[in-house]
Amino acid sequence: MNTSYLKKLGLSLAVSAALLGASDLANAQGRRGRGEERSQENQQAREQRQQQRQQEQDNRRQERQAAQQQRQNDQQQRQADQQQRWEQRRQEQQRDSSDRQQRWEQRRQQQQNDNQDRRQR
Repeated sequence: MNTSYLKKLGLSLAVSAALLGASDLANAQGRRGRGEERSQENQQAREQRQQQRQQEQDNRRQERQAAQQQRQNDQQQRQADQQQRWEQRRQEQQRDSSDRQQRWEQRRQQQQNDNQDRRQR
C-alpha cells in the first residue's frame, strides 16, 4: 500500500469520525432541546391544571357562600312572617277581648236599666 492511499484513508476516517461526532452532538443537542421543550410544556400544563383547580375551588366556595346567604335570608323571612302572624293574632285577640268587654258592659248597663225600670213601676 502506498503512503498517499493511507493518508487519504486516514483523512477519510478522520473526517468520517468528525462528521459522526458532529452528528451525535447535533442529535444530543436536538434531544436536549426537545427535552427542554417538553419540560416547559409539562410545566405549563401543570400550571394550567393548578389554575383550573384553584378556579374550581373558588367557584365552589362562592356557591357555598351564596347558598349560605340564601339560607340566612330564608330564615330571616320565615322569622319575619312568624312575627307578623303572631302580631296579627295578638291584635285579633285584643279586638275579641275588647268586643267581649263591650258586650259585657252593654249587658250590665241593660240589666241596671231593667232593674231601675222595675223599681219605678
